[in-house]
Amino acid sequence: MLTQEDIDRPNTTGRREKRGAGNGLFLLVTPTGRRSWGLTYRFEGKVRTLPIGRYPGISQAEAAYRCEQARAQLDRGEDPGMVSKRALRETAKAAKARRFDSVAREWFDRTVASRREPQYAARVWSRVEADLLPTLGPKDVAEVEPGDVLAALQAIEARDAVYSAHVVARYASGIFRYARLALGLKHNPAEGISGALLPVPKAVGQPSLAPDKVAFFMGALIRPHEDDELTRLGLRLVMHTVLRSNELRGGRWPEIKGDEWHVPAERMKMKRPHVVPLSRQAAALVARLREISGKGVLMFPGRRPGHPISENTLLFAIYGMGFKGRASVHGWRATFSTWAHESARWPSEWIEACLAHVDKNTVRSAYNRQTWFAQRREIMQAWSDWLDLQADLGELF
Repeated sequence: MLTQEDIDRPNTTGRREKRGAGNGLFLLVTPTGRRSWGLTYRFEGKVRTLPIGRYPGISQAEAAYRCEQARAQLDRGEDPGMVSKRALRETAKAAKARRFDSVAREWFDRTVASRREPQYAARVWSRVEADLLPTLGPKDVAEVEPGDVLAALQAIEARDAVYSAHVVARYASGIFRYARLALGLKHNPAEGISGALLPVPKAVGQPSLAPDKVAFFMGALIRPHEDDELTRLGLRLVMHTVLRSNELRGGRWPEIKGDEWHVPAERMKMKRPHVVPLSRQAAALVARLREISGKGVLMFPGRRPGHPISENTLLFAIYGMGFKGRASVHGWRATFSTWAHESARWPSEWIEACLAHVDKNTVRSAYNRQTWFAQRREIMQAWSDWLDLQADLGELF
């Protein structure tokens, strides 16, 4: 055993110095004064060293006890160094499994990626990865405090993304709820945290033109401007089909069957297939579009191969016509709905079917598969005829 004087004696050799404590135990003293315990032993004919721990965190008595444990392992034919490394690896593995980033990934794989469509799942993970992992990722999930979560969410608010902060708060709460089930976490530090966030601003609808303003838009549309023909055809088809932007821009030529546009369920907001009866005017626009892009699969190919034009392509074209804040791509659906309802020519059910709206009564909608196709064809033709009239009036402005 080393005396306290032996332990405290400074290293004056300028080299790492081993001070034997008996039975292979030694105290390593570096030139800088750092002291740590170690054990020298022989296993399978080779001399090996087992680190035991730093002094004074590990006392000489504790080091001697660990030395005895290592000798007992040798007596059983085990290498104490390998046993120690294995224990460290298992400890590190267990610690990693409790890190917030590991738990978040497991939550995502089990509850989001396995149940939701890939595009939605990718958006969820991108938000978790960007807004939660940078600050919470390395922490043990049990050590995360409400203040840690709130700080991460307030950083999102600072970007004027209040709605996103509330969305990410729900993701964080879901991660901690999963940790309670999987790891026995005692509390959820994100529970009720939305109450500490700024209130979500009231949603502002997409700007839309009143029917009596459409002629002005048509007048601007027929005047020469810098947008290419593909973009202008896209704007016209949005008006004549009242499809949503994503539904139109993602169109593929196999979906066009005669004078019908069969939009598959995966591209529809309500995840139900929708058949658009093409009016004579819409069919003519599709025919011209086919001359431009018909050699490929996409109806509206963008600059990147395999990708359609971006959402901003059509929106910026509207801006360029001088209608920023007054009209939008999505707004044509509202214009159509207003025109159709004000005409009092058709039941609301037929008009809503043109917009691919689903009955809010989930039980009734599950049984009502009526598509009103013939009636919708009548409405869409009347709508296109009315748009032509507005274009004629637009030429006067």
